[in-house]
Amino acid sequence: MPDWSLGGIQTLTLYFLGDRDNVDGQLYLEIDGARATCETSLSLGLWKQWDVNLVSLGIDLSSVESLVIGVDADEVGLIYVDDITVHAEEVSTAVSPVDPGTEGLQLWYEMEENIEDSAGNYDGQTDAFLNYDDGLFGQALNMDGSEDYVSMPIGDLVAGLNSSTFSMWIYLNESDASWQRALDVGTGEDNYFFICPRLGTADVARVAIRSLEDDSETLLSSEADLPIEFWVNMTVVFDADAGTMELYVGGESIASVETTVFPANLGVTTNNWLGDSQFEADGFVQRNAGRSSHLQSGPVRG
Repeated sequence: MPDWSLGGIQTLTLYFLGDRDNVDGQLYLEIDGARATCETSLSLGLWKQWDVNLVSLGIDLSSVESLVIGVDADEVGLIYVDDITVHAEEVSTAVSPVDPGTEGLQLWYEMEENIEDSAGNYDGQTDAFLNYDDGLFGQALNMDGSEDYVSMPIGDLVAGLNSSTFSMWIYLNESDASWQRALDVGTGEDNYFFICPRLGTADVARVAIRSLEDDSETLLSSEADLPIEFWVNMTVVFDADAGTMELYVGGESIASVETTVFPANLGVTTNNWLGDSQFEADGFVQRNAGRSSHLQSGPVRG
């Protein structure tokens, strides 16, 4: 029987992800028969943090005998639970995501039936007829693999970015195309920065940067495949002071590497795309069996 009163423990934290096809129910937790209920939707398709105030349950934390996690729902669904921890902090001080707001925002494509820049600086351009579909937040750009890509007039912007953040939501479907680029900026095969959700048809994601002065690229790869038919956030953070490039998937830091190359080292870039690559052998972001990959909400901060 664990003694949870040691060290002044006050909060239990767990992370969960509910499949987007779930019929909404309520996640609950019972400790020695005392129940706490989570109000967050179980059909978001996102990892969410749930903090439970143990003190409010009115139980004897010095002699905990049972912990039960369950779901009240009318139909069968799918939910993942991970990283259950207890800590000596009140719920209000537990670590949770914070909206960074619009400060420092240089570029933001919300994909609400257009490719206009909500930051008011760099509207996207295309020669293709673009389709939009339901996204995680409003609408999303539906990339059908038939030369659907977006050109971004951001050459001068990239040339001024050292410490900076590139972030986007991606919904992948099964596809025969490898090395699909969600984002690629540069001037050719020796000068680029890209975010690639999948190296092969069933392979890990990769981000990489290379400038004309480099003999080789600086790269990072995810440890596992990105999930298919799920909205996933990919974020790359350049920290010029620390000399690092870091990859986040779903808000979690996946890998970090030391780098002396930052977007500014690419100079004024002429090939700045969503859905296309500096390398001619790489395909566009494509669909298979009538289902498309989607892009949504791509902010750039510097």
